[in-house]
Amino acid sequence: MASTFGSARRMAVLSGHVLLQPASNILDPVEVADASAELQLVRRQGHSVPDAMKQEGSSAVMFFENHARRLSHAEKVRTMLHTISNGTLSTSHHETGWPYGSIVNFATEPRPVSDGGPRIVTFVSRLAEHTANLQKNSRACILVSEVQGKGDRLAVARAALMVEALQVPKTETAKDAFLSVHPNASYVHFDDFLCFELSVKSIRYIGGFGEMSWVSGQDFASAEYDPVAADVHSAKSAVDHCNDDHADAVLDMAKAFAGLPLAGKATMLSVDRYGFDVLCQMPDGLRRSRVEFAKRLDSAADLREAMMSTTQSAREKLPKNV
Repeated sequence: MASTFGSARRMAVLSGHVLLQPASNILDPVEVADASAELQLVRRQGHSVPDAMKQEGSSAVMFFENHARRLSHAEKVRTMLHTISNGTLSTSHHETGWPYGSIVNFATEPRPVSDGGPRIVTFVSRLAEHTANLQKNSRACILVSEVQGKGDRLAVARAALMVEALQVPKTETAKDAFLSVHPNASYVHFDDFLCFELSVKSIRYIGGFGEMSWVSGQDFASAEYDPVAADVHSAKSAVDHCNDDHADAVLDMAKAFAGLPLAGKATMLSVDRYGFDVLCQMPDGLRRSRVEFAKRLDSAADLREAMMSTTQSAREKLPKNV
């Protein structure tokens, strides 16, 4: 039965439809690995966009996979948690069993991989309904999103962390980590607030339309956060500056290194330590692709030199009449 269901699930993944499955199979390692491989194939092929929507000016986007180095999804989740410290916690209600959602703050403590990787802690009131839920059933999910406030939540990265939430002692280390990102959270010192550690078992990462996969708890624990993307202000400033003042350079880099020599216009979308994502206007519609830097960057301070060097290399590579 499991095998039959697995085949049906794989077919659903390839067709782009959602298929419900028994909870016992959700985190099956074989199914997760198979689905991730097939989703990567779907990502390379792009969405099944109707021909009428592929015309210039359409918002439909196809992905172009040029094998440029990019952040792994585990690295992207680690980077998100380096900059985001609140999310939606989903628990099972202790009386009815119904899913129960609540907003919680959390903190991510750096910790060596040998000790289990980053440690996520939250402080919750004994009076809170989700506290009673966790005390009866420690399995939970916390959803974090790049959009904080207004914005299109379906167009940006988010991650659903499947966690086991266990009450742990209220150590000074945990309090300090929490207060470093929530400085007004004096309640950490209250006797009726408890500390829970959220141990990550698996993660469903969605990077936006057409980009998704499962990330194992082990991969998450061993991944590094990206210091370039984590410097949100500097990264956004670099992207805006390139698009506003150096659109010709962005186009040249896309033509030379993104595998899209026929691009008529290019817009930088995001940047990280390995390179940047770019959206190009092609004769038959929009393509999203990737430009890789010559070397990995150590901080956002390296972005200016990397952009200048990549632009120069692109112009040396392109024919002079392009």
